[in-house]
Amino acid sequence: MRVTVADLRVAYDGREVLSGISFGVPSGGWLCLIGPNGGGKTTLLRALCGLVGFAGEVRLGDELLDAARRRHLARLVAYVPQRPVLPAAMSVAEYVALGRTPYIAFFGTESRHDRAVAAEVLERLDLAELAGRQLGSLSGGEAQRAVLGRALAQQAPLLLLDEPTAALDVGHGQHVLELVDALRDERQLTVVSAMHDLTLAGEFADHLALLADGRIIAVGTAREVLTARTLARHYGAELRVIEDGLGGIVVLPCRRPPRRRGPDEGQ
Repeated sequence: MRVTVADLRVAYDGREVLSGISFGVPSGGWLCLIGPNGGGKTTLLRALCGLVGFAGEVRLGDELLDAARRRHLARLVAYVPQRPVLPAAMSVAEYVALGRTPYIAFFGTESRHDRAVAAEVLERLDLAELAGRQLGSLSGGEAQRAVLGRALAQQAPLLLLDEPTAALDVGHGQHVLELVDALRDERQLTVVSAMHDLTLAGEFADHLALLADGRIIAVGTAREVLTARTLARHYGAELRVIEDGLGGIVVLPCRRPPRRRGPDEGQ
């Protein structure tokens, strides 16, 4: 499903936090939002799933986002927040199965197909052995995978991910991103994510959008956006950008030389 955003603006208490946001993501594409804290990445993701009000236009395929009913919207968009609130006493299996709610009639029960979808998600995210565990007993990484599992069980054509690997170790983080990438091929899944890890962002996303101060500063491929000059200007950090020889871009922080004290300092 193609996503088209035109002149999107969001304001809180009269203060504009997103301004003039315009971009498009083709069906099956992956756009990763990068940028310093407070730049507007999470707000933009929340606007794309209708959780915050906005001015401008967002189209999901041929449909206007703000014209879609909530139940229908849940079939179009799945959202993985950075800090989800989880019901501690609910089991992992029950929580993942909630992703099927948009397909179940009011006062209805889940079908055999719904159960099969949830079971497949549990297996693919290495959650099958945790299916009976309560959410409150999980580690941060396990809980993060459960939240992703619920979103994937929705089988929505648009997946929004806010820092999907933040609580995961290197192995599970790579596994999750590779699974999302595989689903793009299988289902023409469209992905919009926000990530702080610039190397991973460049490795998996087709295009990056750098947000700062509520505006898009640059959009393009990893090679076009991840330049030392651009990153230093907007992150305020010393970074080294290296081509890894396999077509990828690696971004490394560089330690600044320690400031040497003068003879009269610290006395």
